[in-house]
Amino acid sequence: MGKKIWPSGIQKGLAHVLGIKSPQGKPASADADIDDDLPTTNGGELKIHPDMEPNEELQPVEPEAFIPDTEADGHILPDTLSLSFSHAKTKIKPSDFKILKVLGQGSFGKVYLVRHLRDQSVYAMKVMRKDVLVKGDQVEHTVTERFIMSHLEHPNLVRLRYAFQTSLRLFLVMDYQRGGELFYHLKQSGRFSEDRVKYYVAQITLALEYLHDHNVVYRDLKPENILLDENGNIQLTDFGLSKPYVTSKEGAKTFCGTPEYIAPETLVNKTYGASIDWWSLGTLTYEMIVGLPPFYDKNVKRMYWEILNSRARFPEYMSPEAKDMLKRLLRKNPDKRLGAEGMRAHPWFAGIDWDRLYRMELTPPFRPQLADVTDVRYFDPMFTKEVPRDSVVPDSVLHNLNDTQAAFEGFTFVDKSQLEAIREGMAGSPASITIPEHPEHQDIDAMIGSPIEELDTRQTYR
Repeated sequence: MGKKIWPSGIQKGLAHVLGIKSPQGKPASADADIDDDLPTTNGGELKIHPDMEPNEELQPVEPEAFIPDTEADGHILPDTLSLSFSHAKTKIKPSDFKILKVLGQGSFGKVYLVRHLRDQSVYAMKVMRKDVLVKGDQVEHTVTERFIMSHLEHPNLVRLRYAFQTSLRLFLVMDYQRGGELFYHLKQSGRFSEDRVKYYVAQITLALEYLHDHNVVYRDLKPENILLDENGNIQLTDFGLSKPYVTSKEGAKTFCGTPEYIAPETLVNKTYGASIDWWSLGTLTYEMIVGLPPFYDKNVKRMYWEILNSRARFPEYMSPEAKDMLKRLLRKNPDKRLGAEGMRAHPWFAGIDWDRLYRMELTPPFRPQLADVTDVRYFDPMFTKEVPRDSVVPDSVLHNLNDTQAAFEGFTFVDKSQLEAIREGMAGSPASITIPEHPEHQDIDAMIGSPIEELDTRQTYR
């Protein structure tokens, strides 16, 4: 059998990212069940693969009327990306919160479980050092995340309550989703039942549909970015890679995302739109049912080759309806890929009441077993057992940050639902909440409480 060679047209995109010309030794199959072709790329022709026809015996069901009333509440993106708000002068500072636990850590910050000292509410607080963001060229992503979370509201999106800053750090305070990361549950279970996957995918579909209707492409759908609330409902989080103002099928071009979930059009350096999120959902759905993404390989270069050239293989225990939907989601050609309307009409979702699902009136297939509002059992013990500590910022970094503070201007935000209580507090004890106009330097140490005393002794870790 012959060897499949990289088309020259993708060298500008994929080969540039990977630093390679072509993987060798991949056998070609003339009758391979590959779904469909990618568009021609600049500088060369990408060979057309035979089309994989979905199961024509499955007839789509008529979806029930489902029109979320998002416009009535004014949750729409403004014409320009701006961080200015009429209530941005409301004073929120690190010492208003007490750190209880570490929930997780990424490349550019940590997430803490915190208690608001004013009303004792519990939140998740994402803390990022400005110097790390500047060095990692992540300022734009951070501003985008704050912008999107403060403008859009949906039952399946994590809600931002506060955003504020000091001279050294940025703080995003969000609702604490006690059910933990979907990644944690998937790691514990290996894979989920199809009924459980169906419920999660339906809620993710609603969230993606809402984002796309507001011209936002999510771009990083994966188990680590999906949380469960205390009832077991899906909550999308981490909008750092999201792209606003994508009004067409070709509104974005940045190569970004997580390798296992990247769509083919991104790999070949083509402009893309919301269709990449549906590819990622197909990959995620397959992973939840089977246990691994459909094109997974420890070798990232080989995995990219598989994404571009191979077909997904389905186990016998997967239902025909699930197979059919995944074939439609994992089409190489984004123009032929399933979208929100097709998802809600697909037979796999027969019996789903989309209106009740949106209103959170359906019973989730899994309900977290929780002791109290500070229960962290569904988060990785590697983080939750860690003692919160402040990080020292060198004096040289402090000096350099003075030149970049303008990039974070207007970051402060208070959710409308929190304003009245805060204003009442201001009227009662103004001296206790007044801070200077310019952000002050407050160490994380000032927020750290006594985690053992704050947590219920019945709490267990898994």
